Amino acid sequence: MNTKLTSAIVAMTIAFAIGQSAAAQPAQPQSAQTQASNQLPAGFSGLDFGSFRITSIVPTSFTSIDGAVTLTVEANPYGKVTVTDISGLIYKHGTPFIIGKADDMVIPAGKGSINVQGHISLASTEALMTVLRDPSINPADYSADVKATVKVKGRTMIIEKQNMPLSRILKR
Repeated sequence: MNTKLTSAIVAMTIAFAIGQSAAAQPAQPQSAQTQASNQLPAGFSGLDFGSFRITSIVPTSFTSIDGAVTLTVEANPYGKVTVTDISGLIYKHGTPFIIGKADDMVIPAGKGSINVQGHISLASTEALMTVLRDPSINPADYSADVKATVKVKGRTMIIEKQNMPLSRILKR
C-alpha cells in the first residue's frame, strides 16, 4: 500500500469536508429557531485550504500507521476555528477499506498552516488481502465518509459528508 498517498487522502478528505461544509448540522437537537441561528455564518465556504505536505509516517502495525500532514490555509475570515472529533471511513467499491481518525486542530485566522496528526488502519482482513493482491491505488475506486465537530464564532455544529469520491478530493 502506498502509505504516503493514503495519508494524503485522509488529510485531504478532512480538509475537503471542512472546506465544503454547506451541509453542516447542529451538534445537538434544538428548536427550529435556534437551529437557524446555529448554522455556519453566511459564506463559510470562504474557508479555503491549499496544498498539503506529509511530514511524518510511522507504521504502528502491519495494518495501520500514525502520520502527520501539514495543511496550508489559504483563507480563513472567521477567526479561530476549532475542529474536533474528526473521523473518516474510506471505501473501495462500496466496501469499508480504511478507518481514520485525526487529532483535534485549530485553524488559524487568515492564512497559515496546520499540522494534523492522525491514525489510519485497514478496516478488515479483506482490505489487507486486497492490498497484498494489488498495492496500486486508483482514486476512482474509492469514496469517503467524514465527520467532524466544528466550533466557530461561538457556534458548534457537526459536519458530515458521505460518499465523497476521492478522485474529486485529490483534484483540489
